[in-house]
Amino acid sequence: MNEHSGAVAKKLEKLTGAPLEAYARPPHAYIFSDILVSGFLSKLMDYNTASATVLANQLFFSDLGYQVFVTNIEIKKGKQHGQIAAIQSTDKYDMLRAQGTNGASYAVDTQSIIQKLQTWDELYGIIIFGADKDCCDIEFLELPIDVLPLAHEIYHFCPDSVERGAGSITTLEAAIEAMHGLFLWWK
Repeated sequence: MNEHSGAVAKKLEKLTGAPLEAYARPPHAYIFSDILVSGFLSKLMDYNTASATVLANQLFFSDLGYQVFVTNIEIKKGKQHGQIAAIQSTDKYDMLRAQGTNGASYAVDTQSIIQKLQTWDELYGIIIFGADKDCCDIEFLELPIDVLPLAHEIYHFCPDSVERGAGSITTLEAAIEAMHGLFLWWK
């Protein structure tokens, strides 16, 4: 923990309205990265609320040396939920390392995901606001004029974005444009 840990915990508790627990890396994550991180984890909450909270507050946490993101994403009673994690780091890709985000079913490891996101970050600018075992959420700061080639690239990198998600490349293209981002998921 750093000198800002108290302020980080206080802010996250205020935002989520509940006591926090210590952040612990999922056991599978050690296969993909040996990063050591400390931080906090919120209670389970509505996914959309958690995502909006993360996006609205990332700069505050980043200025204090923490990365904040939605994790432990699950569906309960037909609704999507997640927890907000805040880990001590100045590298936005550490959330993927800490969670061991991977597409193992497609031979995609954490570092491959990071490299792809770094490429997109250079081209369009990205905000990563969700990271879990087999998925991540990103928002594009800019989109190309023609999103279709990007949708094809995403499909080749993450086939489940179409096969278990959008259903077609054109639907994925429309979703990227509407969301100004995407949910990458390897199942």
